[in-house]
Amino acid sequence: MKQYPHSIIGSKNIYIGEKFSLRIVNAKNQNNQLYNKEIIEHPGSVVILPIDKNQDIILIEQHRIAINKTIIELPAGTLGKNEDHYEAANRELREETGYRAKNVKLIHKMWVAPGYSSECCYLYLAENLVPDPLPSDLGEDIIVIRKNVNDVKKMIVSGEIEDQMTLASLLFFFSRND
Repeated sequence: MKQYPHSIIGSKNIYIGEKFSLRIVNAKNQNNQLYNKEIIEHPGSVVILPIDKNQDIILIEQHRIAINKTIIELPAGTLGKNEDHYEAANRELREETGYRAKNVKLIHKMWVAPGYSSECCYLYLAENLVPDPLPSDLGEDIIVIRKNVNDVKKMIVSGEIEDQMTLASLLFFFSRND
């Protein structure tokens, strides 16, 4: 693949928040044309694919205020400041499902929205689950759902699962394991 490097001329922070920040980047393309780009600086995230002893997939149902809708997802979350993605995956699994996994393995990483965000998401497979809950984050009223693989595939096809990180993670996992 041929590369067309762009040069960053400068940038300005517009907003700095607890979880992410927004900056305007001034850049120049390979034809020396100048342009501005709004970039969300994100510390990264994790999505966890938990599989129980019956080979069921553990999903969660929670209300997402940004879209004002309750959706079905895999457990996931944003990395804390200076938090390792492995540690974040273990923490999020315990907070959102009440389980700890004896086996946690990084199986993929993906850029969530590279056109405007620096967020890299790490996908972990979690197996050999044992009860070990942590308190949920404020505003997270989560219902844990167990589904067999065939039911999850039907949920994808029917549109019942709408979250893009969940869809990408499940489809990647199924492509490796079918």
